[in-house]
Amino acid sequence: MPSRKKFLRRHIAEVVSAAVLLAVVWIIKTPAHLNEGQVWLIDLFTAILMVNVAILKWHFDETAEEISLRDEPIKHIGSLITGALARTSGERYEHALTVIKEACCDLDAIENGVFPLKPRDYYDRIEQAINTAAPKSEVWAVTSADPLQWQADEFQRHWLDLNKETIKQRRLDIERIFIFDPARLNSENGDTIKQVIKDHVDHKIKVHLVDPKTIAYLGPEVKDSFVLFRGTNHLYKDYPDEAYPGRVLKGELVLNDDLIKQSEANFKALISNRIRQDIFAVSTGK
Repeated sequence: MPSRKKFLRRHIAEVVSAAVLLAVVWIIKTPAHLNEGQVWLIDLFTAILMVNVAILKWHFDETAEEISLRDEPIKHIGSLITGALARTSGERYEHALTVIKEACCDLDAIENGVFPLKPRDYYDRIEQAINTAAPKSEVWAVTSADPLQWQADEFQRHWLDLNKETIKQRRLDIERIFIFDPARLNSENGDTIKQVIKDHVDHKIKVHLVDPKTIAYLGPEVKDSFVLFRGTNHLYKDYPDEAYPGRVLKGELVLNDDLIKQSEANFKALISNRIRQDIFAVSTGK
């Protein structure tokens, strides 16, 4: 019974329109001067008009319902935010406002095809991407953070192990650029850095070293760390924690074609400025 009432509520306009239209048609058809062909045409146009009205009404109903369902969560979130701000004051209000502003910035980024990720989410997403990459896919990576992080940070150690296992099982073509001062290869931590590079090379990861002094003319954005899966055009960027340079502060999944092309161009620019392999004392297998 409720469904019948709902149907009548939603389609009362068509029912009334059809009744009025049929009455008008009946009045028009009453005069005797109309022949059978004219009557048939009137009936045909009446039926077509009624069907079109029903289709348009159905389309408008579906569109309105879709918009309503989509906007309902937004209205709910808006009321939650309004209520939370109304119940806070002083320092709590300022902190809540900061959180909302940051969320708005994230929404602007998402609209532009950039999805902010927390460090744990960043590593989970990138692990999923490498596990599902097609065999023999190309993966381009740039690392501008301290190379010692590959020894000190548990996530980076896991990421390197994952690289090794994936190359072994699926034969991915991974190419990584390290950006750091080559003089560090002869510093007190030089042996550790060389071991990091050797670990990569031993597992068939192509390694390049770029001196940051030689790429200063290219602009700061060329040093952005990222991992690009060229088969799917998924770009993952990470930003180091300034307090702890070996750790990732936040990450991003980038699906914006223009930004991906820019990262590809940056990678090629870095390759053209790489240090000759014979300058640092680690065999790269080339």
